[in-house]
Amino acid sequence: MIQTAKKILILTLLSTFVVLFATRSNSTPIGVPTTSEHQWAVGGVLTVERHDVKSPETTRTGELRSQRFLTDVSYGISHRWEGYARMGASKDEFVQINNDIFDYKTKIDLGLGIRGVMYDSYQGWKIITMAQYSFRPNRTFNNTDIDIKEWIGAGTVQFYGRDLQPYIGVSYKRLDIGTNNLGNVVTSTSENKLGAHIGIAIDPSDRWKGFGELQLLNGVGLSGGVSYKL
Repeated sequence: MIQTAKKILILTLLSTFVVLFATRSNSTPIGVPTTSEHQWAVGGVLTVERHDVKSPETTRTGELRSQRFLTDVSYGISHRWEGYARMGASKDEFVQINNDIFDYKTKIDLGLGIRGVMYDSYQGWKIITMAQYSFRPNRTFNNTDIDIKEWIGAGTVQFYGRDLQPYIGVSYKRLDIGTNNLGNVVTSTSENKLGAHIGIAIDPSDRWKGFGELQLLNGVGLSGGVSYKL
């Protein structure tokens, strides 16, 4: 009981610190490993996000707003590590500071990543790391081709629980908007690259898993998903 109370207190303090100092958040869901060695899992992820971006060539700033619907396929490389691929669609629009809206429509969304347990204390918590690259190609606006690329790395502390496993961590993320016609759409990159996240993993059975997550500091992102072990 005392150990449980300590974990709740630590998580509450960490969460309060993040909320007090965070005014924005990142986007791509971090999540936690879902598979065991040589095991497959399939699932779905929904993310609603806003990400502050700026143009290095001009003084233009704005916000990339996205709704992302992704299928997540994971494979347990080892007892501690898994690789995963995400494929789906996202609806993206760029909103300039003067409220001009560039609608990039709904197009394909791809991602590859790896995540795993770096350290397990066996005393109620463990450290998880992840790295992911995602690519949103073939957006168009006024006959201009637009590509959105995203790199992210994160470290997470996850606390053990029977069915609910809270986690909190930090991340580094870079989002780039590239274009082949600077006259219509300027290139943009992340205004802030450091972020934080807090979430909870749900483990109701041996096969079903889920999570909910809020990302903070370099955008505004809320994610949720479920997965099923095959």
